[in-house]
Amino acid sequence: ITNGQADILVCCKSLFGQADDLKRIVEYKKWKLIVVDEYHQYKNFRTIAYRGLKSLKETCGAPLIGLTGTLMQNNHEELWSLVDLVNPGFLGTWDEFKED
Repeated sequence: ITNGQADILVCCKSLFGQADDLKRIVEYKKWKLIVVDEYHQYKNFRTIAYRGLKSLKETCGAPLIGLTGTLMQNNHEELWSLVDLVNPGFLGTWDEFKED
């Protein structure tokens, strides 16, 4: 969504499976906000989609809002992955977090 002074990217997981599409979006402009639907789908930090979203956020430097209606399982790795996308380093690295 581009409207005046607010350049917001609203996206879903399928975007991050297409490297060419992702590259065009990243190069298009410096987004001011990234909104991701079905955010729970990024719970595995080892996936291509997770790495794509993380790369987009780092490249743009934009805040990230994750939307989901899905409940979280009691899984520390999934919690760390989702928090690290929104606020990198807040919980430390995965290795540091799992030791604590």
